Amino acid sequence: MLLFPTGSPPAKRVVVSVPWGVLAVLLATVKCTGYDDDRLRWCGKPLRLTQDNVAPPHGLALWKKKSFKYVLTRPFNSDPVESLFSCFRQFNGGNDRVDARTAVFTAEKLLKASQIFSECQAALSCANVTCEVKNPAVPEDALAVLWKIQHVMKYDEVPSEIEFAPLTYLAGYLVFVCERKVTCPECKLLLKGKPSRDGAYKFVSGLDQGGLSYARPEAVWLCKLICTFVERALMSAKLRRCARISKLLSNAVLPCLKDCPVMWCKDCIYPQHCEELCEIFVKKLLRPLLANWAGDVNSSLESILKLSRKPLSRKVLRL
Repeated sequence: MLLFPTGSPPAKRVVVSVPWGVLAVLLATVKCTGYDDDRLRWCGKPLRLTQDNVAPPHGLALWKKKSFKYVLTRPFNSDPVESLFSCFRQFNGGNDRVDARTAVFTAEKLLKASQIFSECQAALSCANVTCEVKNPAVPEDALAVLWKIQHVMKYDEVPSEIEFAPLTYLAGYLVFVCERKVTCPECKLLLKGKPSRDGAYKFVSGLDQGGLSYARPEAVWLCKLICTFVERALMSAKLRRCARISKLLSNAVLPCLKDCPVMWCKDCIYPQHCEELCEIFVKKLLRPLLANWAGDVNSSLESILKLSRKPLSRKVLRL
């Protein structure tokens, strides 16, 4: 059976019974009159399946299906220079306006990453691949400061020195955070003290408008000891190169802080009870300390990297 229109207008559909051989001759000799020719129906389904399998899916549908986080524009780069600057933008969160200092540090990262990749892909065995990277040890003089945390109960007053004024303010912030986030009702009030205007508390009382928290003298001394520990620990060059400085310092402080009687409440029967209070206290204290230390390092490098304008000498520019 074959259905095809006749050539006379208006077009009529004629039903003709022909054998397969004659049908093949008709398909080969008689030309199609248009895209709606019935002889083309047989190729509709295979072509549709081929189009669905071969044609790439739509971009938006592909993103929804594969859940892409971002798209790299590496294949669209026209030259290596554009590829390099696209890496700069990628390392700096897609920022098109990259300053000179950021570009210098990004280039250093790219060089280090390329060296590590080439070293790992080398045919010779490498010690960095076979051996695990160990965290550097905390200096002994810094660990000696942590030993004083267990005996902090004897410091029942805060001296009226200028260095303790910001520590009282910081300790009050830690008391406020612990009161908000600690679940145990007894542990919430362990570090909280009474409002005072004596000694270093005079600085906090001068800023207080009715919403600041006051810390116990023991909590202020805890901040003082931990700040001294961090200051001495960061003097080690190996520790400064560590990728996880905050975690390394927290692991050193937490065991000593759990043994401190200031962190024990009435319900503290087992040592794990005060773990939540100690972790929040150390976490909220180390973050601003390390942020200030990183800011001091960056500000010290600004005087060395004077890249806001080109040097007058071309020799200096080459160097």
